[in-house]
Amino acid sequence: MIPSTAPPFAMTRWVAQTHENYVSVTPYNHTAKAIHGFQGTHQPAIWMGESGQVVVVPGIGQQIKSRFDERGLVFSNATEVITPSYYRVDLQVRNGEVILAEQSHRV
Repeated sequence: MIPSTAPPFAMTRWVAQTHENYVSVTPYNHTAKAIHGFQGTHQPAIWMGESGQVVVVPGIGQQIKSRFDERGLVFSNATEVITPSYYRVDLQVRNGEVILAEQSHRV
């Protein structure tokens, strides 16, 4: 299971991305320690692959980090709030600064 938010029968789901997306690999894994962005995906199932996702990456400061392995922000599962229509997490930036990241779909 991945914590994606979308309306019923949606063509696009939003999910916290902890891993690069490949065939048979989910973009989110509960054991990961960093979130690298929030992915809008059309992928109906993990064995079908992805073709056309977009990733929104939170950050702070002037530097844009386009490489996946450079942009991860540390998080704790203890700060995650996950429901079918809502996802929230605190992302550690630096020096104790936190970015509150939320995604929701309210019907």
